[in-house]
Amino acid sequence: MRGALWTLGLSLSFFAFSCGSRSALLSAGLRCETDSDCSTDLCQPARCLEGQCVAQPPIECHSDDPCFTARCVPETGGCAYDSVSVDLDGDGFYAPLPDGTCGNDCDDTSPRAYPGATEVCDRVDNDCDDVIDNGLPILPSPGALMTPVRVASDERVLSGSRGIAFGQGVFALGYRARDRSLSENRSFIQWLDASGEVLSEEKLVSPVNVGSYGTPLAWSGQHFGAAWQDARSGNYEVYFTLFDPSGEKRLSDLRLTDTPSSSWAPEVIYDQGRFVVLWQEILPPPDGPQIRAQLISADGTLIGGNLELTPQDGKDYGFVAIEPNRTGYGIVYTATDTKVPGGNIEVQFRAFAKDLATPTSPVVNVIDSGGDRPKIAALGENFLLTWDVEDRSAIWGAILSPSGALLAGPAPVTPGGVAARDNNLVSFGDRVVLAWAELAGENYDIFGTVIGEALEIVEPKRLLVGGAANSIEPRLVRGDNGFVGALFDDFREGVQHSHFMAFACEEEVIK
Repeated sequence: MRGALWTLGLSLSFFAFSCGSRSALLSAGLRCETDSDCSTDLCQPARCLEGQCVAQPPIECHSDDPCFTARCVPETGGCAYDSVSVDLDGDGFYAPLPDGTCGNDCDDTSPRAYPGATEVCDRVDNDCDDVIDNGLPILPSPGALMTPVRVASDERVLSGSRGIAFGQGVFALGYRARDRSLSENRSFIQWLDASGEVLSEEKLVSPVNVGSYGTPLAWSGQHFGAAWQDARSGNYEVYFTLFDPSGEKRLSDLRLTDTPSSSWAPEVIYDQGRFVVLWQEILPPPDGPQIRAQLISADGTLIGGNLELTPQDGKDYGFVAIEPNRTGYGIVYTATDTKVPGGNIEVQFRAFAKDLATPTSPVVNVIDSGGDRPKIAALGENFLLTWDVEDRSAIWGAILSPSGALLAGPAPVTPGGVAARDNNLVSFGDRVVLAWAELAGENYDIFGTVIGEALEIVEPKRLLVGGAANSIEPRLVRGDNGFVGALFDDFREGVQHSHFMAFACEEEVIK
């Protein structure tokens, strides 16, 4: 019964009429001439016997399907069957219950998404197969590009990009900036829509009057989690707070670290009801910089203590990035062997369980030297890793399984360019968008390509940001309604400033 309803898209309830009496008791012992004199509630039947209304057994309705409840309809005396799940978007398909039963609509907030729908270019999983825009283009043509928008207010004389997140129709943009009254960088957040319109004035992440560097961001479904480093305690330490989509701060500064040296360069994601913050922690000799992490609940409560993700083996660890999958996390970082003259910079991968305390793969040396600024994104059941290389001949990449098996690469994924740098990724499930900066003539422009599950190029290189000045350091996030947001640094005003743009399929041209 349930499957037929989902497939045919029938209404929420249907009726089955009983074969019993059409009358029910109004008042026992009431004088009557016919059954119809006795009741208007046909679920409580009554008969007119010898001029008196006599109660009969009530109508009982039962459902053999756990996804439907049964009830008697007083007006008819028949049984109605109601779904225990809902169809809020009216597309005829029910949302599943929390245990995954009694529905198969993957997004009951959108009538564009339901099993069997035609996939269109809108960044929605229309056909509910866990793949967004199956086989459809992601990168826009040059005619569909949006003019970049400066993020920092006019008071800022210099700004630099650090983080981008999306939630409730809002792009939250984190950056460091200074103005004529500030001798040090401070951390800010600005809120824009996909067209670049300002939704809320920029906010200082923390009012503490010290230098700070931020702000990586992640969306929880209710709040943007923000992390940064500042020196209010003498050393640089990592802090965390929450902002709502309107730009209001909802949590006092939460200190995550307490080290004898400094902690910096935090990254933050949200997964399974908690924020995960990672950073580089400077340890005194003979140990070098290490990677540490902290779990934080959605309301901003610390979960346990700091977690050690790298060994204290004399190597310098840094440039960490993290990506969740269904069973755990993939983490990528650099490891510099200071015992080697010049310091070989390795790119290493390791997988962890959801507790971030239990490794689920060995440490994998993806490359032994020459790597820098690695990034990671989910690609099907596996992970795509990309990184800059020392000679900047190309961005390189590799695909690893959650167990650490090398499935493809390492190999260049942006061949034919000049001075490629600043790679960044955003996953679409079966494909990943790669953006990077590359020298084009006298200036750096930002380009994009799309990589498939065999490390193949599924969409060729396209220009995303170009002009008469350098554009570098792209950072990507998936929005909704067909948009990918990009935060980057640009020198078109003569000095470095954070800028924003959004792009989408050609069917979603941004004016």
